[in-house]
Amino acid sequence: MSVNKVLIVYYSLSGNTKVVANKIREFINDQVQECDVLVLGKNSDYTNLNIEKYDLVFIGSPTYGTGNTPEYTLAFLRYILKYNNFILPSFAVFGTGDTQWANYTRAIDEIKYHLEKKTTVIDILRVEQRPVSVYQISKIKDFADNVIRRTYDC
Repeated sequence: MSVNKVLIVYYSLSGNTKVVANKIREFINDQVQECDVLVLGKNSDYTNLNIEKYDLVFIGSPTYGTGNTPEYTLAFLRYILKYNNFILPSFAVFGTGDTQWANYTRAIDEIKYHLEKKTTVIDILRVEQRPVSVYQISKIKDFADNVIRRTYDC
């Protein structure tokens, strides 16, 4: 299977998750034919989204406070998993958080848990706050490359 169409869906309040989403897009851009981005938020409208046309979806979210998943992320998950009978592509989940909290990037675990009821989650990526270090950028690149490679192998 080749990866022709990819969707990157994310919610970002502070901008950290947006940085990761943009890096993923940058790293996969030359490996796929088409890459669309959907930013979740107050004015998001995904009711016309044909998620079935994608070979792969990256979904990202921050984790709030003591481990909460943002409502915009949960609303999107309800839309694709509960309110519709979509045949879902494979997913990769990424998120940002702060390791000072006990439930660091717990939103990733919640997203993965719900997605795995209906589809395959290829990989997950946890990123500490704003990814600016060479190590974190390298970690994002490795994640993106691994997801694309594993999608090809499916």
